[in-house]
This record gives sequence, C-alpha cells and structure tokens, in this order.
Amino acid sequence: MVEPDTATQQRVVAAKAFAAAGTPLTQALPANYRPAFAKAMGEAGVPAAAYDRMRPWFAAVTISLLPVQKLGYDPANGPEKVL
Repeated sequence: MVEPDTATQQRVVAAKAFAAAGTPLTQALPANYRPAFAKAMGEAGVPAAAYDRMRPWFAAVTISLLPVQKLGYDPANGPEKVL
C-alpha cells in the first residue's frame, strides 16, 4: 500500500479526529478523569484546550504518544516510514 501524501493525510485526520462543535473534551470528560488529564497535559507542556475539539479516541492516541516523544522518539522513524 502506498501512503497518501501529507495533505491528504491531514484532511482525513481533520475529518475523522476532530469535532466541529459541541462540548469541549475537557468538559466532556468525567469529573474524576479531569485531574489526570490536566496533569498529563501539564507534564507534556501542552495546553488542555488544544485537545478541546479532538474526539476522545484521537485524544487518547495523541496523549499516549507524548511520553514516548518526550524520550526522544520521532514518529517519522516508525515502521510506516521505515518499511
């Protein structure tokens, strides 16, 4: 399979991973998860509001990558690019 060009990838992600409107993610999270979310964002140096329009599944994927990137791993070196 040939990977689509960057512009096409960005359009697909924008269409599938972000909500155009509605309740911001930071408010949609159950109250008991908000402190952990705020802590993860603070440790990553990312404002929580940057995630407000993300769909929960995409926010989870993105958050899971933050510690790995903090250790110096570059997503451009993943198997999709290397292979």
